[in-house]
Amino acid sequence: MGAALVIYSCAVDVPVGLKTRNWPATEATITASKLITEDGAGPDGNQKRTFVRIDFAYNVKGQDFQGRWEPRKAFGMWGMPGSLRDSHPKGNALTIYYSPENPKSFAIQRGITWTTIGTIVAGIGLIAFGLYQSRKS
Repeated sequence: MGAALVIYSCAVDVPVGLKTRNWPATEATITASKLITEDGAGPDGNQKRTFVRIDFAYNVKGQDFQGRWEPRKAFGMWGMPGSLRDSHPKGNALTIYYSPENPKSFAIQRGITWTTIGTIVAGIGLIAFGLYQSRKS
């Protein structure tokens, strides 16, 4: 498990963070914020997963773009989507970061985040604990 966390973060999160670290910011306007429920989540496929979907519009150098953000969808975290939706209502501003070469490409956070660092540290901790336990027995 620890190795998977480290490998995933280093293979996916770190490169994205490095790519986005110097992207300029712009203000987007939230056009929709709603809860989405999907069937088929969980190990047995019999659970529902609820997540928030936030649609927004932004403008870069006179050109309009649309974006969609589905935070935490990949991990299917329950309990938080409603509060996240409520804190991002339609009409509110949302700071996004866009690629200067391709403004259609955006990020909600730029650079390597504390979440990425925490995931890597947790993974290393799990690896170390596993090694410690295997040498102990």
